Amino acid sequence: MQDARGRDDGDVDAALTGTVALEAEYVVPYLAHATMEPMSAIAWLHDGMLEIWTGTQAPGMAQSAAAKIAGLEAEKVAVHTQLMGGGFGRRAEVDAVRQAVHVAKALEGTPVLVSWTREEDMTHDMYRPMAMGRVRATLADGAIAAFDFATAATSTIASLAGRLGFPAMGPDATILQAAWEQPYAFPNYRVTGYRAPDAVPVGFWRSVGASQNAFFHESAVDELAHLAGVDPMLFRMRR
Repeated sequence: MQDARGRDDGDVDAALTGTVALEAEYVVPYLAHATMEPMSAIAWLHDGMLEIWTGTQAPGMAQSAAAKIAGLEAEKVAVHTQLMGGGFGRRAEVDAVRQAVHVAKALEGTPVLVSWTREEDMTHDMYRPMAMGRVRATLADGAIAAFDFATAATSTIASLAGRLGFPAMGPDATILQAAWEQPYAFPNYRVTGYRAPDAVPVGFWRSVGASQNAFFHESAVDELAHLAGVDPMLFRMRR
């Protein structure tokens, strides 16, 4: 289904009724975050308190998840946020914290360290979505006259919200990040985003939607510059 906001300048359909200079399709795979250190957390349930030591980008969510598992009020849970060996969106997740708290609850009074192996980390990540981009474009006088860009990916917002038990309210704008807001003024310019059906768990991956859409969009611009026989930088400066 169509999702998020896009862009629709000029009359793309009319401009593409003639010769189309480029019809291209780009695909990127699921990608793990591959943080510099695997996921880890220390949990210590003692004296009616729960203490957690972990590198996290979401200490509030870690506190809430841990309190629910331990059966404690949130103010009885202290999250000691450590320096991260890379976050990149992966440490917005609280799965390692949940796991450590479950073990600490079973071993009350004993500090517990959970540290994932690299194999576990890569296998059980919340990945950058697999995504596809399709471009149809035409040239006139060595410049882009029409550019029609469609991009599709699963929703990182809906996936994360589902894991946290929150509703995904409204469309997911990350599907179109770095697609519609590129600094070009093509006379006929359309960008459309589609939310693909959920498959595997996905999450925020570094630049989120920009990590695929900037690649799709600028690869097409490079291909058009080549077809026009114009230096790629000069080609971009014309628009």
